[in-house]
Amino acid sequence: MKLGKAAGPDEVPVEAWKVLGDCGVNWQTQFFNKVTIEGKIPDDWRDSIIVPIFKQKGDASECSNYRGIKLISHKMKIYERLVDLRLREMVTTSQEQWGIIPERSTTDAIFVACQVMEKYREKRKPCYMAFLDLEKAYDRLPLAVLWNAFRGRGVSERLILVIKDMHERSKAAVRTPHWMTKKMDITVGVHQGLALGPFLFVLTLACIVNHLEEGSFRTILYADGIALIADSRE
Repeated sequence: MKLGKAAGPDEVPVEAWKVLGDCGVNWQTQFFNKVTIEGKIPDDWRDSIIVPIFKQKGDASECSNYRGIKLISHKMKIYERLVDLRLREMVTTSQEQWGIIPERSTTDAIFVACQVMEKYREKRKPCYMAFLDLEKAYDRLPLAVLWNAFRGRGVSERLILVIKDMHERSKAAVRTPHWMTKKMDITVGVHQGLALGPFLFVLTLACIVNHLEEGSFRTILYADGIALIADSRE
């Protein structure tokens, strides 16, 4: 993890964990193993602080013109990165997904789209593409859909249990220039600001896309962006 990152509600900076050296690594290993076995995270990991950042466009009084930066305990961030690595070892993502996957990029997705259009030209068939941008996709993901997607991919119940607990009973307060709001319950969406969040989303999206591809569609995915390809407007 990079140094100089803002601390979460516990106000413990990432530098504090780095200076502990091997002693800190051994302690965290034992503690994280206990969390995984029990399938329960500490209650203080459930708290977060949201800092609204103006997008520098539009009306500053409109909430939609802000993006929220979520500050979470660095202990939680370290643990979820380990969970993310374990999950990526167990589950393969859709071959049509070109975002959030190592050694894949926007350039690759554009190349595939060009190749698809060229194939349609060779076959003298019409090619139609519809581009979808899922607005605030991470914030709106129904968690029940996520757990079903996990089970469909053969993820172990122990790992599902701990990831589920990481998202249950979550609370967040909003930090404004003038005060801190009261804590609010977070009941939908994956955690933003964590390495695990984007991967959870693309796994869920892959299950939805599989149903689309049972019809006459072909898809190209880049994170929360979707290109639907067909030989008819219908």
